[in-house]
Amino acid sequence: MKAFQFPLERALTWRQTQLNMAEAALRRSNADLQRVAQEIEECSVRRVNSQAALLCPSPPGATPRIALMSRPHIQVTGTDLCDLEQAGIWAARRERELLREAEELQVVIVKQTRTMVEARRRVRLLENLKQRRREDWTAEENRELEELAGESAVTTWRRLHNPARA
Repeated sequence: MKAFQFPLERALTWRQTQLNMAEAALRRSNADLQRVAQEIEECSVRRVNSQAALLCPSPPGATPRIALMSRPHIQVTGTDLCDLEQAGIWAARRERELLREAEELQVVIVKQTRTMVEARRRVRLLENLKQRRREDWTAEENRELEELAGESAVTTWRRLHNPARA
């Protein structure tokens, strides 16, 4: 009796490699999306902080006032105000860029998820085929053992019951 050999073992190994690569690509894309989401949050905070630096707290319902009016002891130049405004504009622009990047990453993640699901399906298909072939091989091996045991039993019985022929 020969050992079980699955003729598509190399194909199964290749499919498992493809699945591993697809899973790794998906993990990388998810990590990139998480990084972008964190950057979006940071830009949002910067934008809000730059706006808050220009405006002072006002009573509810009142119009926000320029910081210069509420804190006359602080010297703020026009350049400072321009810099704060530019920082806010930069943060808003960067936030929009990151949102676009996040949308693109989400599209990539959907495609990679489909690829991974398909790779997983192909691996399972070959694994199921291998399992069925192993079961068939085991059944055939058991039949051969039963035949061998039967022949052995018949030979032993003939030898014991018919000593002249042996």
